[in-house]
Amino acid sequence: MSSQTVTAKGQITLKRELLNHLGVKPGERLAFDKLPGGALRVRAARPAGGVEAFVGLALLEAGGDFAGGVIAYEGARLGGEVFASFDAKAVRLLAQQGVKTRQLG
Repeated sequence: MSSQTVTAKGQITLKRELLNHLGVKPGERLAFDKLPGGALRVRAARPAGGVEAFVGLALLEAGGDFAGGVIAYEGARLGGEVFASFDAKAVRLLAQQGVKTRQLG
């Protein structure tokens, strides 16, 4: 775990390694979600809408299911590490794209 010192102005500087992990480039924004117990979740702030449809259509064009692409995208966005599904075709197509997958059933 990384720790940072808060300045007198109440600011912190995130190390490049953390920004790269979030996929954030200079000039882009971060979003903070308040969690119970005084915890925060930090993520790249992305415009709402649009991306889910794009990802769903990309999987659909690859021969898969639109919903599988959207579910995989949203799961990863919310912190999921593995896409698990009964849909063998969606699992195979996502695995080919480098997504960690697990075939159920």
